[in-house]
Order: sequence, then C-alpha cells, then structure tokens
Amino acid sequence: MGRVSVAEAAGLLGVHPQRVHQRIRDGSLPAKRIGSQWSIEEADLEVVRFRKASGRPLSARSAWVMEVVAAGDERALAQLSPSERSRARCRLWDLTALESADDLGESSAALSVAIGHWWARLRTS
Repeated sequence: MGRVSVAEAAGLLGVHPQRVHQRIRDGSLPAKRIGSQWSIEEADLEVVRFRKASGRPLSARSAWVMEVVAAGDERALAQLSPSERSRARCRLWDLTALESADDLGESSAALSVAIGHWWARLRTS
C-alpha cells in the first residue's frame, strides 16, 4: 500500500475532496503535508472506509446479546426479545459480510477494523 492524494482519497471513499480536507483538519484522517499537497496512507483510508457512523455506544447487554446470538446458546436465546435477536443478527451480519471479500488480506483487515470499532463502542457502565 502506498500514499494517495486528497482527490484520490475522496474517490476511494465516495466523498467530496472537501470532506477529506475536513477530516484531515479534525484529525479523524491522518495525513502528511508534502509541499502544498496532502498525502494520505492507503492503510489509514481502510480504517475510515470501514468505520460505521458513530452513534450510541454498545451497552454491556448489547455486546452479550451479540455473543449469545453468535454462539447459538438456545437457553440464553430464549431470554431475548425478538428485537434484541434481530438487532444482534444485523450487527453480526455486518461483521461477517466483511469476511466474504475476495482478497483475504483486505478482508482480515476490514474485519479487524470493524470488530475494533464495535468493541470501542462498548460502554463499560
């Protein structure tokens, strides 16, 4: 992986170059100034590309529900409401859909970023 310009980064992310500049300014997209141009590591774009919108943090219960649904624990599943099961299945689907990418290395990185994002949102209260 190499470095890309702001215009190339915008194309890869599907946003306007102005949005890339905004993310550089607010620190959510690391970049290096080379002369009068910004240069962005492609690896840093991968993190931004697979990051979901922020939103509320996951509660401990939501994380537990995801674990129960993933494990298929019938006894614990019986304690969940249909909406909890559905939400957990959707979250897990988002994560596992990343595994179906053609390039295993790219898929592993994307999956790792997505899992890190979910755990970072875990509320410890």
